[in-house]
Amino acid sequence: MTTTASKDQFIGGGAYVLQPRSDGHRSGMDAVFLAATVPRTATGLLYDLGSGTGAAGFCCAARAPELAVRLVERDEDMLELARDGCCLPENSAFSDRVDVLPADILMPAPEREEAGLLANSADWVIANPPFYLQQKVRSSPHQHRREAHVLEEGDLETWFRLTAMLLKPGGQMAMIHTADALIDVLKLCEGRFGSLEIRPIHPRAGKKANRVVVCGQKGSRGELTLLPNFIVHDDAGNTREAAAILREGRGFSELQSPL
Repeated sequence: MTTTASKDQFIGGGAYVLQPRSDGHRSGMDAVFLAATVPRTATGLLYDLGSGTGAAGFCCAARAPELAVRLVERDEDMLELARDGCCLPENSAFSDRVDVLPADILMPAPEREEAGLLANSADWVIANPPFYLQQKVRSSPHQHRREAHVLEEGDLETWFRLTAMLLKPGGQMAMIHTADALIDVLKLCEGRFGSLEIRPIHPRAGKKANRVVVCGQKGSRGELTLLPNFIVHDDAGNTREAAAILREGRGFSELQSPL
């Protein structure tokens, strides 16, 4: 292992993830909420783009026993931690369904295909792209954290093009982003994804949404749906719904049923 790591529990011990203690991105609620868009009944192949050390992909594999997962990441240290995470005995229930692909989402198409990112191969694609534009933020001095959090102008479109390329017709995508990026996300879905569902994520009731989860279907012309607000915290800690996802491994679709 090239960097000092912690072993962190996700979805109530359904998955364990090795994460850098200092120089690097550490996954948390965003990864779990992204994974919660994928139902337990999901089958086929899922790509987790910009997977880091595997948190969202591991949660998907743990929750959906018929799903194969490919983690796509460019950072060698994160890749090494993801591979080591697959070897943890706590992850043995799903590790044989997880592959780790070293690939840069921004690399030329022939190189992406050589790395294993194959057109029309995926039933599901989830993505947690960097949230911030280079020219609008003061970047972290730590390379790994900076690359995980900051995009160049125009790079987000590459994430959408790749997602559409990977998905089979009718395949499903999900992306989590900051709420103020929603207009850009919807524009980039045009001509690629329909039947869009927007789920605003609010830190507390009465507070502005700080995240949105956008789901869609490749090639669909279905209408857009704005889903009810999802509240993460109340005075007691996590809301009942957030706790069900974060600590019990429920998906958003399961919140319709009794908890």
